[in-house]
Amino acid sequence: RDMTSFFDTIGLNFYVRLMQYGTKPGSAGTQQVDAQHMKPYLAKSYTLNKAKTVYTFKLRTGLKFPSGAPVDANAVKCSLERSMAGIGSYFLQDGIPGNLTSIKATNASTVVLTLKQPDPSILQGWAQPAASIIDCAAEKKQDKTWLGTHEVGSGPFSLVSYQPNKQMVLQE
Repeated sequence: RDMTSFFDTIGLNFYVRLMQYGTKPGSAGTQQVDAQHMKPYLAKSYTLNKAKTVYTFKLRTGLKFPSGAPVDANAVKCSLERSMAGIGSYFLQDGIPGNLTSIKATNASTVVLTLKQPDPSILQGWAQPAASIIDCAAEKKQDKTWLGTHEVGSGPFSLVSYQPNKQMVLQE
């Protein structure tokens, strides 16, 4: 089973990321994903240095995980470092090994990501499922298979219950 397709469809509802894809009008009044126009998601804004290698994100404040822990810069740092230790590294670095050289939480609402070289499409990488912000403390309390049927996010929906290949109940 391809977990990427799961996260691209249902799983992204459970997690916020620093960035998200924009939208554009589709046919018959629908909206389509527009990967050329990125929008802040957990970030309320970001700045880029002149060399285009240092991104400073200002985060929305007041968000909490279901555990009560804050969705803050430390959660972003922990989540991205966790992803960098696995297959998510490819996406967080936009396929350029070693390009994301530093992830710093300078205060509760500021995260600074530093690249070795400029990458004009890096924001798309930071909108991918690999960039999902999780409640690291809650996740660490569980065994390795627990996330296969549970979530520890702060997205627009929470997972009430999940029975593989049978039923998934979400709550707004």
